[in-house]
Amino acid sequence: MSAKSPFKERVYWIDNAKAFGIIALFYGHVVEKIFLTYSSVAFLQYKLIYSFHIPLFFILSGYIAKQPESNIHSFMRDKFMSRIIPFVFFNIIILPGYLISDVIMHKEIELKQILVSSIFMIRGAPVFNPMTWFLVCLFSVELIHFFVSPYINNRNRLCFFMIIFYILGWLISWKRSLIVGVLQLGDFWFVYEAITAYSFYLFGKLIYTSNIGSRKFDSYLNILFLVLSAILLVSTFNLNQGPFLGEHPNNIVLIWTGTYGNIFFFPLTAIAGSLCFIILSKLIGPNRLFEYLGRNSLILMGLNGFYFQFINTFLVNQGIKFISGSSLSIAILCGVLTFISLLLCIPFILLLGKYLPQLTGKPKVKGPILPSFINQ
Repeated sequence: MSAKSPFKERVYWIDNAKAFGIIALFYGHVVEKIFLTYSSVAFLQYKLIYSFHIPLFFILSGYIAKQPESNIHSFMRDKFMSRIIPFVFFNIIILPGYLISDVIMHKEIELKQILVSSIFMIRGAPVFNPMTWFLVCLFSVELIHFFVSPYINNRNRLCFFMIIFYILGWLISWKRSLIVGVLQLGDFWFVYEAITAYSFYLFGKLIYTSNIGSRKFDSYLNILFLVLSAILLVSTFNLNQGPFLGEHPNNIVLIWTGTYGNIFFFPLTAIAGSLCFIILSKLIGPNRLFEYLGRNSLILMGLNGFYFQFINTFLVNQGIKFISGSSLSIAILCGVLTFISLLLCIPFILLLGKYLPQLTGKPKVKGPILPSFINQ
């Protein structure tokens, strides 16, 4: 496939990388629950996953992004259908979980509170499904790119804007209390986080314009790059010790709250981890399972909100009984629970893909509905 047109057909390693990102998302939320509820031994796994899994999605989004529509109305219509509609949809379909929870916990349905909370969705707040924050932030990132892209007409300017937006986003995070408290400038539609995320989006554009993604390297060279990026990630992620926001004393990178930590170690580990997954995605070649997960990454991200809010606690409470509490046993438990969670998502992927594709950011599906790895 030509490096100049990555949009005419799917690129296998993009799907693989999205799949790895989704697996990391599910895994990360399980190990987070273990760390916060049961064991500090899970801390390093928790911090490692969170150091790069969200930047990976922004990098991939930048790599596959088409040139923005020149007409603002066309651009907004397209992004409204592919970002905002799924954002609203995945916040609505999770509501039954809250209704059931209210009945179990309070013996009544707090309908007024649900209606009041719904109003905050106008500000881009993922009030019911926390995972949908990414869609809102990505919308803001793409809106920024719509206005900035006319000025990015060469690689030098691309690198310039990438660095400037990162520094600006980090400074906003560092002085967040001043901006919100003194200047009274609230964070609507995750615009503060989008400024930092845009730098990773541009890094994805840099990979594309450099033809690195489409270039074929010798397998041994790819393995060398994989090992080097993995070593860089593992050796530096825990060096990121701040400054973090006061309400997150565990020194965990949380993109959606604008909590990044050290100005140097945060991007270093985020890029190292992302490149590690990207190189691994290229090494394993076309894979039907990873292709399926990657193609449905948006749906899986939305469905993970159910696990995050209602199911992970139950799964962890049951699974923790069978492990010793060592790092290895925690990793095995998280891997097993991640596999089970993804497997249980397949029926919902099939239903949503067949009957409600437009609400999940997809065009009308044609052809067989069953994933190809099941048909084999």
